[in-house]
Amino acid sequence: MVKKRIGIITLAITFILVGIFFLIEQFINFDIRFVLSILWPIIIILLGLEILFTKLIADNSKKEIKYVYSKSSIVFIIIAVLVISALSNFDSVFSINDTIGFFSDMYKYHSEYNREFNIQLSDQELVELYNNHGKINVRKGDVKDLKVTASISIDNNDEEYTNAFVDRLIQINEDNDYILIKTSIDNYDRRLIKNLEVNYNIILPRDIQLNVENSYGEIRVKDNNKKIELKNRHGDVIVSNVKSIDVKNSYGDIEISNISDDVKLSNRHGKITVNNVKGKVNVSNEYGEIKLEELQDVNVTSLHESVYVSNIKGSLKIDSKYAEITVARVDKDVEINTNNEDVKIEDVNGSCKITNKHGDITAVNLKKAVDIDNSNGLIDIRFDDINHSLVRINNKHGNVDFSINENQGGQLLFYTNRNIVDFLNETELNVQREDNKQIVNKTINDDKAKFDIKVINGDINIIKP
Repeated sequence: MVKKRIGIITLAITFILVGIFFLIEQFINFDIRFVLSILWPIIIILLGLEILFTKLIADNSKKEIKYVYSKSSIVFIIIAVLVISALSNFDSVFSINDTIGFFSDMYKYHSEYNREFNIQLSDQELVELYNNHGKINVRKGDVKDLKVTASISIDNNDEEYTNAFVDRLIQINEDNDYILIKTSIDNYDRRLIKNLEVNYNIILPRDIQLNVENSYGEIRVKDNNKKIELKNRHGDVIVSNVKSIDVKNSYGDIEISNISDDVKLSNRHGKITVNNVKGKVNVSNEYGEIKLEELQDVNVTSLHESVYVSNIKGSLKIDSKYAEITVARVDKDVEINTNNEDVKIEDVNGSCKITNKHGDITAVNLKKAVDIDNSNGLIDIRFDDINHSLVRINNKHGNVDFSINENQGGQLLFYTNRNIVDFLNETELNVQREDNKQIVNKTINDDKAKFDIKVINGDINIIKP
């Protein structure tokens, strides 16, 4: 009998791949933490493939083969998956060397530098900044020229080499149309320099368009009546008092306030908070909360975590999965497409359309047409005053609790294959029962509104407002 141990090959390949990544990082500007944050599930795939192919080989072999799991290899694989996934999703602003603390102790010196630049602006209408590992703060101030201050810190083994490196680290190119500011980190000896951090403080003499790309650091921008474009990884983005803003971020929060034009935000693994925007707002987030207040027209895409929206002067559209949705006070139309979470909505002056699966829906004080499709969840809908509108509700595998105020008129069209229950005993519904169905077709007071409710495998309950 031949014995085959499962897990050894996967562990060996994992060590080889991680070692290769660390080796590459010594020679080129290679963000190993970001790569591991994407590729770590390959370890699980490799283990699955090893189990599959070992089983196939055993089944097709003429020899009797017994395969067993290598306990030590499986333990190491589990530890590797947990450590790599935890490090890749940790929100702190640090380089991969900071995750392995003893690397910093291998360098003799910790050096800090300050560099200042004053750049005269003529007809340029754009400032571009590219940085890696550091914070960026940009604001408009009472200065004559564009003022750039760079605070630099480095762990190193050779101060003379480091001084020469810092002298060429900040590159500034002045063109007729734009100003380019760049942290040049290519082509340096990684045996002599590690843990480089460059923090920028930039003061603008006037409003000017701004493009910034950064990683492992926070970006702050305020007081600029021009378009701002920001890209960041592993750091927060905070913007206020600008004309318009376009942000792409990951592993950090986004906070936006007091914007006079449009806002476009995309984020992963971080919160998004937006308030007081005069233009259109487009927000996309994965694995992070969304909180939006005091806006005009809003479009939201969300995956996981919660969405909270309130005080919207325009229309609202939400597409989400696995995200609890709360909406309050919208002046115009609302459209929500979601599944696997609950929806709570109140005080909508426009029409309202909701599609959901595997979640409850609670709706209060909707003023115009309502169209709701739901399955595998409860619906609780309460009207205070609705006129000249159609309310259409379809639900499968869940009850519908329905209420209107005592003065509300309308045509009631109810259908269910379960029960229609009037807890008020006041409306005299005259329920028709036939072939395991219960039907109501009745007009109360007037027919200015129409309530069409159809429920499969659930009750329709008339409850107190």
